[in-house]
Amino acid sequence: MTTLEEIDDLLPQTQCRQCGCDGCLAYARAILEEGAAINRCAPGGAEGIARLAAATGRPVVPLDPEYGREVPFAVARIRARDCIGCAWCIRVCPTDAIAGSPKHLHGIVEERCTGCALCLPACPMDAIDMVENGRTWTLEDAHRAREHHRNAAARRERLEAEDLARLDALRKPAAEKALRAYRGHHGSSPPCKRRRQQRRTDMIKAADRGAFMAALAAAHPNPESELNWTTPFELLVAVVLSAQATDKGVNIATARLFPIANTAEQIAALGVEGLTPFIQTIGLYRNKAKNVVRLSEILRDEYAGEVPEDFDKLVALPGVGRKTANVVLNVAFGHPTIPVDTHIFRVSNRTGLAKGKTPDEIETKLEKIIPDAYKHEAHHWLLLHGRYCCKARSPECERCPVAQWCNAPEKKKRLADFGSPSKSE
Repeated sequence: MTTLEEIDDLLPQTQCRQCGCDGCLAYARAILEEGAAINRCAPGGAEGIARLAAATGRPVVPLDPEYGREVPFAVARIRARDCIGCAWCIRVCPTDAIAGSPKHLHGIVEERCTGCALCLPACPMDAIDMVENGRTWTLEDAHRAREHHRNAAARRERLEAEDLARLDALRKPAAEKALRAYRGHHGSSPPCKRRRQQRRTDMIKAADRGAFMAALAAAHPNPESELNWTTPFELLVAVVLSAQATDKGVNIATARLFPIANTAEQIAALGVEGLTPFIQTIGLYRNKAKNVVRLSEILRDEYAGEVPEDFDKLVALPGVGRKTANVVLNVAFGHPTIPVDTHIFRVSNRTGLAKGKTPDEIETKLEKIIPDAYKHEAHHWLLLHGRYCCKARSPECERCPVAQWCNAPEKKKRLADFGSPSKSE
């Protein structure tokens, strides 16, 4: 009988989680104990499926497109000019392939990088690209990657245990000190309550959220997507191409493409080789060409060439994630969705409108707190504000229409430098 270790040995050990499991070992366990399909590993591709079929006695089947596409091996590269040293990428890297310290430039240790791409959604600056390096991922690479993964997990467990030990050593003296401080300040709020109150001051007050959005609306009264499109299909293609690319660059490419092919049938007919010359100026164009052609084939065969007005059906398409689906539903079909990109993520956290560690968390909070009257256009206003005013490196607080409600720590100093008082002062 095939063992768990034997199945795990056959997997590429990228730890990318495209299979829907928490790493390669978890996928191996799902295959062995839960009867999970053997065609869910995109990095392993057809060869990996054949190896799993031989080990499990199951028939060889094509890779399930729901779990990705077989693509050339690529490693992560950090653009130095855009890295702010937040260290979020380090936290998610499964093999300790990213080196750097907070507030300093990070770098990729290429021999450790498995191409999992988990660092891409973690980077708030979109400062990471996946770059093909001409290599082919081998089982020897997989064995080394597994060791790196195990060492990284062991290091994190050790650090966590050390942190817990230090906290245990400090807990009792700290509690006694806090109690003495509270008793010495009779009538004031307990220290824990004061800390909660301080955290709440970092958030925009509920009563001010409407005024905040109204000010953004006044600054951009007729917001529109800066991507050029005329049909829902054109918009879908443009948004898929815009990942890790600028709207300007995408518009240049689609200006050449759409006069030649702007329907699912036409782009499916072009194929990957026919589409590539139109979009090769865009980052990750090889993967994007495969995704756009495949989603065009699915739309042609299953939806009569039309873009479905349904979130679940959209995210099932190749290259379409949560943000892309929400953009299409909002812009093309008028749904009050709030897709969160890097600009909206930054503005929400910086101003205190909504704070969160992931785009999904920010999206959930924005949907709850933004008044219904502003919900449909909210992502346009927030995006444009982040792109042109509340910029990552040099926010222009002196001309910010929402400065009086913003709780960014750096705002007060920047306004003082320009001699502009704020309401919070």
